[in-house]
Amino acid sequence: MKKIYEEILAIEPTYEQIKAFAEAYSKQHGVVTYTKRSDNPLSIRLHDTWGVKRQGRLHTDIVSGEFHLTLNKYYAPEFLKTVKETEKNKK
Repeated sequence: MKKIYEEILAIEPTYEQIKAFAEAYSKQHGVVTYTKRSDNPLSIRLHDTWGVKRQGRLHTDIVSGEFHLTLNKYYAPEFLKTVKETEKNKK
């Protein structure tokens, strides 16, 4: 998770890329939630929510605008793939 977190930080995803992922994965339980505010600045952090109870499970939190993505070891690679694909399509 730390490696992919660093990759996500390095690509600096845009609001549009985050929105595209959120729309594609909105039906996946716990991956996309919505914030009360729609003007949140981009925030990316590695988050250990269950460290005490569940032996240190990590996920990457990404907040931008009204979207809050919670990317575990399954969804973080999918997010990275989605962002890279949108970059290819721009060219």
